[in-house]
Amino acid sequence: MTVNATVLYPKDAAFDLQYYFSNHMTLAVERWSLHGLKDWRVVQFTSSDAPFVVGAMFTWDSMNGLTEACKAEDSKAIFEDVPNFSDQEPIILYGDVVETWQRSI
Repeated sequence: MTVNATVLYPKDAAFDLQYYFSNHMTLAVERWSLHGLKDWRVVQFTSSDAPFVVGAMFTWDSMNGLTEACKAEDSKAIFEDVPNFSDQEPIILYGDVVETWQRSI
């Protein structure tokens, strides 16, 4: 079953979006694709009442793949990279994707 992991950075966090895309997400794709990462998307929240500044949503082939990726030695660099673009630790949520919809063009 497909799994989603959502990583949310608090509104008051300093956040370097350029570094995040240029370095961090490149590293994540390089390391996590081996464990079943299917895709990712990033949202920069703009509403004044949003409790988060940025959210990243990762789609995985399975919970097993996500679990293996998080435990893998080569993932250590991904988690240690967070202080290079944010001064706060994110909130991480994950779970099974139970339904999706996508408009066909």
